Amino acid sequence: MKKYLLFAFLLQVVFAFAQDRQTIYGQITDLSDAPVAYCTVSLRRCCDSLVVTGDVSDKKGRYRLENVPCGDYFLEFAHLSFETLTRRADREQCSVKLRPLQIGEVVVLPRYIRYEAGRYVVSMSGNPLAREQFLSDALQLLPGVRREDSSFKINGHPIKSISINGRSVRVEEVETLAASSVKTIEIRQNATAGKEVSERGAKLLITLKPLSASGLRGQVVSSVVVRENGFGGAGLSVPFGIRRGRFNVYNNLTYRYFDKVDKAYRIKKYTKETPFLIQSAERTRTHHHIFSDALNVVCDLSPRHQIGLIGKIGYVAGTPDELTRSRYLKRNVESGTYHSRGNLDNVMWQVVTDYSYRLDDRGSVLTAEVDYMDTSIEKSYCYVDQMDVCPVAECTRERMTPRTLSVETEVAVSKIFSKTLTVNGGISTHHHDVTKNSLLTPPDAPAKQSLFRYRGNGMAAYAECRARMGRLSLSGGMRLQWNRITHFTAGDTRWHKRDYVRLCPDFAATFLLDEVRSTSIGVFCLRNDGAIPYGDLSPIRVRVDEFHYAKGNPDLAPAKGFDLGATCTLCGRWTLAYTFSRTVDGIQHLTFVDGEDSEQTFRQPINCVASSVHKLDLSCAMRLASWWRINWEVAGVGEYWHYYRRRLGTNSLRVSLYNTFYFGRLCGVHLCFTASTPRHQLERRHNGTYSLDGEIFKTAAHNRLYLSLSCRGLIRHNEQIRTWNREHTFTDFTYRRTFFGIEFRISYKFNNHVPCCLSPTGTPRKLCVEYK
Repeated sequence: MKKYLLFAFLLQVVFAFAQDRQTIYGQITDLSDAPVAYCTVSLRRCCDSLVVTGDVSDKKGRYRLENVPCGDYFLEFAHLSFETLTRRADREQCSVKLRPLQIGEVVVLPRYIRYEAGRYVVSMSGNPLAREQFLSDALQLLPGVRREDSSFKINGHPIKSISINGRSVRVEEVETLAASSVKTIEIRQNATAGKEVSERGAKLLITLKPLSASGLRGQVVSSVVVRENGFGGAGLSVPFGIRRGRFNVYNNLTYRYFDKVDKAYRIKKYTKETPFLIQSAERTRTHHHIFSDALNVVCDLSPRHQIGLIGKIGYVAGTPDELTRSRYLKRNVESGTYHSRGNLDNVMWQVVTDYSYRLDDRGSVLTAEVDYMDTSIEKSYCYVDQMDVCPVAECTRERMTPRTLSVETEVAVSKIFSKTLTVNGGISTHHHDVTKNSLLTPPDAPAKQSLFRYRGNGMAAYAECRARMGRLSLSGGMRLQWNRITHFTAGDTRWHKRDYVRLCPDFAATFLLDEVRSTSIGVFCLRNDGAIPYGDLSPIRVRVDEFHYAKGNPDLAPAKGFDLGATCTLCGRWTLAYTFSRTVDGIQHLTFVDGEDSEQTFRQPINCVASSVHKLDLSCAMRLASWWRINWEVAGVGEYWHYYRRRLGTNSLRVSLYNTFYFGRLCGVHLCFTASTPRHQLERRHNGTYSLDGEIFKTAAHNRLYLSLSCRGLIRHNEQIRTWNREHTFTDFTYRRTFFGIEFRISYKFNNHVPCCLSPTGTPRKLCVEYK
């Protein structure tokens, strides 16, 4: 009797267990109803996209997933010859039809790019651009993107902000990030309503592949730089991420040392009231030590609630050393030396807390963030002037201790009503407090102390709507911003206060002429207001070519303007962009002669410019052959300036040719050639320049070891500049920014990635541990 009762109990348990399980099956065919064999089928959870189980279709295109726990899932069908398809797993029988891919070169890149109003999104999963290279190299192969010195530009617009998983980062972190660990890249060609007005510009949003449970990824990147004048620098960076249970941890530890050397030859001519000539040769050498660490901890409280904490600390130590030898030609010949040396110590720490709540399964989210940052600098300089006719050197010492405190808060909501309609909105506040103290001790004179304080408070409310109607994508937003700016300088008896209220709209539209070949045309219009450069408004007395005045500039106001533009993309490879910018009350740093010493000049920001700028940019990003990828750009700029009853018009042309040659699957070469024609700016004239940089890279040890050898300045033409000002003072100088240098970089990637392999029955036995 007991045996029968036990058997009945076990039978009930089995039935109950079976009721909580289900079987999902179906057949995969193409558009002509032909079966698709060897198609990978992944069952993923809707809440976090985690893979639950998988299968591979047989020769008749059939698949079967058994013993699937009841829940909310979606199916992903992936095949090399067909477009990836996702389908909701809301029933047991699920048969699909896949659309074949055109393997021609025309669609190799467009299949990974989605164009929308004012932006485009690049998928890096399976993208050939993500293989065996860093993210900074992959970016330079995207349409319209190019590298310029230490920043990126998109269609001629500077990328002013870069974020990884929602946190703001610098370019150095992008340089050490492997492209294979990136999920998507979003490039916004112009700021949306959610961007602060004072920081209008392009944005680069990077999303990393989410780690699965117990996932680990990271790398160690080290580099050594040697220049023609000796050792140039070294660096070490260790970014890594790990997931343990509900906690996602990311940390990036960086140390860099570099020796920067600049040379300049100047001829300064005074043609008004004081006719004499100064010839000088300058050499500046600076040793930099940079240490930083960024820790990001994100905790998944539940499938809908998430809280994060970001901590950053940075330390920069510099020892600038500048030596100038001058010849003063007036009535007789006199020679002298000017030597400045000192120490710069910069300490920064930042704490950011954020909370996000997932409103629904479509991806709608509510976020709240508080950002606190404290930055302090200690500058200690010694200036030594010595004339050959005067054996006693005059030494002036300066000590400056600026400090900046900032607190920013933001509450934002992104509501996704459907695949075609998204509404974003939010409220943000900010407070900035800048204090600069300076103590100047001239020889045989009493010490002079300067003080400058700046406070900025503001609040903004913004809203933005994105809609998609067939092939037409629209984006429109509005931002209402209030700013109160107060500052106090030495000699003032009260605080100077200004209030600004600005209403800044923006609009963008993109129409896909050919969705398969990614041919589109787009337009945009936005209000482009600048910000007051109060960081430069310091009464500190410094030396030649630096800023110097006594009371600041209380009349300075933010510039006003707007941008109009259009972008045409052909086959996802050719991009033609036109932008017209209009600015009134523009801010320019003009050069003035010091009234106390006619041999000294200083620069001061003034609201004196009305300008109109036309930019036409043509770029091409494609694969010319299986071993050759390019990103070429030709940009023309026409500028018209009006200031102080003077009208200046200038046209310039810039060419940038970025090439990547592959000698094999694991080896290649990057070559970048840039050239520009002479151009004019306010109080400046530049000659034409050109340069050539090269890099050879090799991947080994199963794609974990990356080696590269870069050569900077293989061919370079020095930059020659003529400056002038309203006092008819001219300065001609040749400036050599960088020397010929060689950089060797080695990177090793570590992770617990387990490749997916097939069992004899065609079922995946192992799933990726590193990523979801």
